[in-house]
Amino acid sequence: MPARLKPPSLRQRRNKASTRATLKAGGMRAPALPVRGCPCGGPVELPKPARGKRKPGRPRNPPPVCAECRGTGTLPWHHLTVAWWARLWASPMGPEYIESDVDALYITAGLVEAYWRSGGSDGRLAGEIRQEMARFGGSPLDRRRLEWGLEPPEDEQPAAPTPEPEKPRDDPRNVLRMVRPA
Repeated sequence: MPARLKPPSLRQRRNKASTRATLKAGGMRAPALPVRGCPCGGPVELPKPARGKRKPGRPRNPPPVCAECRGTGTLPWHHLTVAWWARLWASPMGPEYIESDVDALYITAGLVEAYWRSGGSDGRLAGEIRQEMARFGGSPLDRRRLEWGLEPPEDEQPAAPTPEPEKPRDDPRNVLRMVRPA
């Protein structure tokens, strides 16, 4: 565990960290996740009906539709990836990210997407995600390394008074007396 910092009044030197910040509760609005194209090549256009007659009783053959994009040409994001993205930007770290960080976070979102699409069991992807998120204060230890502290909430409740200890009850052992040997 890292050593605690001295109070500013006791410091001999100014060891000012370039990353030190006090994070306020609440985040910011998340930028949209990027649109991902489907490997099928794009949206499926329905073919125009043939001019010729079809045989009676035969159903029309629907055009083949891509199973991944369902004909839209864009891949949808996994719902857990979307939830992760929203939590990331709603967290107190969200306002600390700058525009150049968003590109690296898009790459991390791709890793998170691949992790959830693999069933959440790929240890290599989990390690990559952990390393990427360490750069952005993804865990309490990472926030400590970046010297990001959380601002205490303004509407903090006062500490509850400590209850008084109960008075000792009559101890049943008080009736016991020492017997003198005969």
